[in-house]
Amino acid sequence: MSIITIGIVYVRGMNDLQMLDNRFWLSAVYAAGSMAISVYLLIGFMKSIPSEYEEAAMIDGCGYFGTLFRIIVPMARPGIITVVIFGFFDFWNEYVLAMTFLTSDHKKTIPVGLSNLFEIQRYATDWGSLFAGLVLVLIPTIVVYCLLQKKLTEGMMLGGLKG
Repeated sequence: MSIITIGIVYVRGMNDLQMLDNRFWLSAVYAAGSMAISVYLLIGFMKSIPSEYEEAAMIDGCGYFGTLFRIIVPMARPGIITVVIFGFFDFWNEYVLAMTFLTSDHKKTIPVGLSNLFEIQRYATDWGSLFAGLVLVLIPTIVVYCLLQKKLTEGMMLGGLKG
């Protein structure tokens, strides 16, 4: 099967289940699509956490969930933040699925709106409004990256270690 055939089947299935033109289902598709890279990154990160911490927590009387939430999750925070940042950037810049699944103009996402603005500006001479829109779209990305740059770098470095 080619990728086009898979895409057609995917859209037809979502249409039959009344899932098109709904932001919730679009978000669910985004989450399902990013699951593989998220799991891959977190597995690499979790393998770098020494198992001695888990054993010490068990000896101290911590159960499985206590060990998970009191020991593992705080130590895995840089990896989790890295996955969240990559997910944010992936969802913020996604165009194809939003263009395909959302048909109402008031439900369109920002990349689709920028594309429409570009098409309008193609035959006009007012490029200032297009570039202003591009800058406004870049601001959240730059702010998120500047605020979490250290955690992102730390998470990528720790997740890449071999034990």
